[in-house]
Order: sequence, then C-alpha cells, then structure tokens
Amino acid sequence: METLKIRNVTLGTGMPKICIPIVGRDMESIVDEANSILKFDPDFIEWRADYFEHAENLELVTEVLKKIRTAINETPLIFTFRNGKEGGVRTVSEDYYFHLNTTLALTVNTDIIDLELSHDEHHLKKTISKAHQAGVKVILSSHNIDCTPSKTYIIETFKKMQSMGADIPKIAVMANNESDVLTLLDATNSIKNRYAKGPFITISMGKKGLLTRLCGELFGSSMTFASGREASAPGQINPEDLRKILLILHERSSNERDN
Repeated sequence: METLKIRNVTLGTGMPKICIPIVGRDMESIVDEANSILKFDPDFIEWRADYFEHAENLELVTEVLKKIRTAINETPLIFTFRNGKEGGVRTVSEDYYFHLNTTLALTVNTDIIDLELSHDEHHLKKTISKAHQAGVKVILSSHNIDCTPSKTYIIETFKKMQSMGADIPKIAVMANNESDVLTLLDATNSIKNRYAKGPFITISMGKKGLLTRLCGELFGSSMTFASGREASAPGQINPEDLRKILLILHERSSNERDN
C-alpha cells in the first residue's frame, strides 16, 4: 500500500494520524477553537463547515477558511461540509454543495476536501478532477448513521470510491452491537490486505465502536478522529487519551515485531 504525504504528515504508515474537528458556530468561536486545538498537536485539523451559522454564504465561508489556515499554520487542513442525512448539522442544495467544494479547493487554504459518495457521480468526478488539478487531495466518504451494512457492501463501497479517484476513501458506519464492530474490522482487514492502493479510513461510530478508533495500526485504518470542544460524531474521545492509547498499542506491536 502506498503512503500519502500531505504537508509534513505521511498517511498510511505507523500510528493512525489524529484529526481534531472544529465545530464552532460563528467566526470568532471557530478561530478561537482553531488556536486552542493546536495545544494537542494534532496531525490533521478538520473544519466541519456545516456547523457554521453562515455556511450558505460562500464569501464568509472562504474568509473563515483563510483565518483558520492562518491560525493553524502548517497543520494539514480538511474542509468538510457534512449533510444532514450523513450526520451533519444542515443540508444544502446539490448545486451549492459542489460550488462550495470546488471554490474552496481552488484556494491555497485547504489541503483536503471531503466529498460524500451519496452525491451525483458525474459531479463528484468533476469536482475530484478540479481538486487534483489544484493540488488538493480528496476524501470520498460514506456515513451510515443508522446501522452497519454487510462486509461485502463495505468492501464494494470502498472499491467504488477508489475507482472514482479518491485519495483517501472513508467509510463510517453505526455500531449497534458487538457483531457490527467485528463486521467493520473484518472488512477493514480485507481492504488492507487485498484492495487498498493507498491510505483509507474506516470507523464504527457509537460507544460500541470505540475499539475501531484505536486499532487502526493493526487493521489498516490510517486516520482517527478525536473530540475537540465537542464531538463531531458519536464515539469520539478526547485527543490526550486517544494519543496515549495509540502510543501504547504502537509500542507493544513494535516490541512484538522485534521479539
């Protein structure tokens, strides 16, 4: 599996990289949150723009993104507008969704845009192409906030994302029981060993899915999300605890390989 370097961070090797989301509602709180997150030394920062109260004002969104970039300096930044049906705060029209992502991909202020697989395939491919032309990477994501589909469905979803040009496929599902967690991990292991050409992300959301946020180094998921001032998805834990656990697992697995 190939690695992917974004600024000073390499995805697809070693410990899963920690991403902390910004979920402020107004410009002042967003910028303040961006500054406060830096004390946790995250590998990535994600701006969840669907939380922004003026998310449908492209000029203001662009201004806020610029302020975030200034605040976080060289930390890699993911721009995400998560629609309501996939767990986001609000929903916008298809036209605005693609216009928003295309416009921000063409700025120098974001390193990655997150696009939802559920949108029109033609427009997705067009937006992915424009992002790549601008040197911006693409997370192509799918969020099932109700349940965990079958292993086969998860793998086929991943393969479609990869074939469409995603730099980082991301699949998040809801764990309603322990079997759901095992299904996601089994699918993740198969993706790592048989299908993945580069880094990818898988997550079981909810309290029962916590394990999947911790064991990415073993099963193959390259990024994990911690809570900032508040969680942006069910099951996130604070970054300090997350880093401690990831380090312990990394050191133990390294020791086992050495012995």
